[in-house]
Amino acid sequence: MKKINLLITSLATFAMLTSCGQQPAATPECEECEECEECEECEECEECEDNGFVVDYEICEDANVFWTGKLVEGKPAGVGKLVYGVGEEGNTVFKGTLNEDWTPASGRYQYGNGMYYEGSFEHVNDGVGNFGRFTWSTSGDFRDANTYVGGITWNGKGGFDNQGQYGTVYAPAYWKWQKGTLPKSYAGLLYWSGLFGGRGFGYAGKVGERGQGMFQFKDNSIYTGDIRCDNEWGFTRYGWGWNEWIVDEASAWVSGGSADLLIIGFEGNFSDKGWIDGDGTWYFKNAEGAKFYLTGCWNGGNRLGDATMKLPLRFADATEIAVA
Repeated sequence: MKKINLLITSLATFAMLTSCGQQPAATPECEECEECEECEECEECEECEDNGFVVDYEICEDANVFWTGKLVEGKPAGVGKLVYGVGEEGNTVFKGTLNEDWTPASGRYQYGNGMYYEGSFEHVNDGVGNFGRFTWSTSGDFRDANTYVGGITWNGKGGFDNQGQYGTVYAPAYWKWQKGTLPKSYAGLLYWSGLFGGRGFGYAGKVGERGQGMFQFKDNSIYTGDIRCDNEWGFTRYGWGWNEWIVDEASAWVSGGSADLLIIGFEGNFSDKGWIDGDGTWYFKNAEGAKFYLTGCWNGGNRLGDATMKLPLRFADATEIAVA
């Protein structure tokens, strides 16, 4: 995925907002308000009955930033909507709560192309991450593009980043996998969870770091567990994990397996080379669906001896294969 630089139109106008003395125009009664649907969205509809609710109120002369919501003594109150430009189409829109200086406090900050951040804006330009979700989707559904959840820094001018933060990035494939619609032909990452940094906002992980993740090998298997970030979108199984076969493959090449037993998967240790190396358990099934397992210390499909640790049993109904 190409690096995305999110340098959106500056909000430098915030510096002069508190010095403005503009007063809101008279507000229509709720039953006359053409934006009453906004009253319902902001859960302040009862406030429409007084003069506290304003529609498209320009927060400062020539600022070209407009507030729809409750206004108390010239300050924003409660949940409302801030539009950076005339009309929502193609403009950045913030929906949520604001600080008294008109800066975002908590809510959704959405760019004109549909990408958005949703969460807290407590920390500004101090390197401390706010917790929230950022999606690169432009369709309105975060499942259609890569989406990040975790620590995100905010520069106060429309820019977000996750350098040095911990979080999780989900690829669209993850949501398809959850629904059982991910094609076996897919190859790549489903999610990465761990430390981010070094390559700009939009890339998964940090090179050399180990975290948790999930990825699929085309027409072969899907892995969930400890992984290492190698490059832009390259990851290696490294540590403990579960590798589940998504195609039928005979287990004759695995100690204890046979041509009549299909591989279900392997749970155990993987070396820094990304292959089975150490304690773990192989699982098999026969044509009737009955499950079998064999524990041990492994190098790939070769059983080197007994496991050195007590291993978890993934399938309670599986029958242990006797060691020859």
